[in-house]
Parts: sequence; structure tokens; C-alpha cells
Amino acid sequence: MKLAGKKLEVLNIHRKGIFDMDAMAFCCDNCGRVIVNSATVKDKETGKVYVIGLDCKKTLIDKDIFARIEAENPDYVAKYKIKEVKRELSDMQKVMAALDNPAKYSVVVYNYGSGQDIGIIDKTKVNHLGQQGESVFCESTGYLFKIGLKGVLLAAQSKGIIKLA
Repeated sequence: MKLAGKKLEVLNIHRKGIFDMDAMAFCCDNCGRVIVNSATVKDKETGKVYVIGLDCKKTLIDKDIFARIEAENPDYVAKYKIKEVKRELSDMQKVMAALDNPAKYSVVVYNYGSGQDIGIIDKTKVNHLGQQGESVFCESTGYLFKIGLKGVLLAAQSKGIIKLA
């Protein structure tokens, strides 16, 4: 692996559905495989920017994050922080999967007071009121932006993939 051992930070996550008209496949700067969904990362030491596939992101960045957390924290703190990072990665995957499958999921924005939430509705399930469509995920836009999905969500909204509730 070309980027193994480098100290990388994620700048952005990019999601492009394979059927998007403007989706362009390109090669991962780490492994050379063809990718559509990617992460833009920066080498903390040199400042050089790379585009890598999400599988390489898991291998190069996510595992390193867990090892660093364990090395820098007492056991009980490390366990909590690792759990928090795993939740963020899981939430990121849920949102990306829903955006990639509009036949099964609706992604909606709920406005309330001074905030917004992003919700995912599974169109194949029936909710507790007997109506088609069950809510399977909901988080604040601020949180989703913080974990790296700002560009993905704004692009999906501009394409009409995300609707207002």
C-alpha cells in the first residue's frame, strides 16, 4: 500500500451513485483500484492531498485512530472513545447506504426551531401506525457535518435526493 504509515486526516467524503449521470470512476491513490465513493485525505506531514476509496480509508485511517486512542488513554476512556468513533463510522455508512439506494430509502430534512435533522425512512417497512415507511435513522445536520458528511449531504440535496419533510 502506497500510503501505509503516513499520518492522514480526512478532509471530505464523496458519494456518487453508480447510476448518477455525472458519476466518474477513478483510481484510488493508495491501491490503484477503480473507485466511485471516496475520501479526500491529507498527509499531515507534507500537506499532500490524496483521493482514496472508502475501504482504504478504513484500513489506513480508521484502524490507526483506534490504535492511537488505545495508546493515549486509560482503558475505560479508550473504550468509550473507540465506541464513539465506531458509532460515527456506522452512522456515516448508514447515510451513505441510504443515499445510494433511493428505491428503498427516502432521506428527508426535518426543520424545527433553529435546527435541522436528517432522517432516513425505509419505504419497505410499515410504521407503528400501519403506514408504509418506517423511520430507521435520525440525526442532527450539525453532527452529520462534523463527522464528514457535509459535502455529501449538500450535493445530495442539490440533486433532489434529500427532500424537505
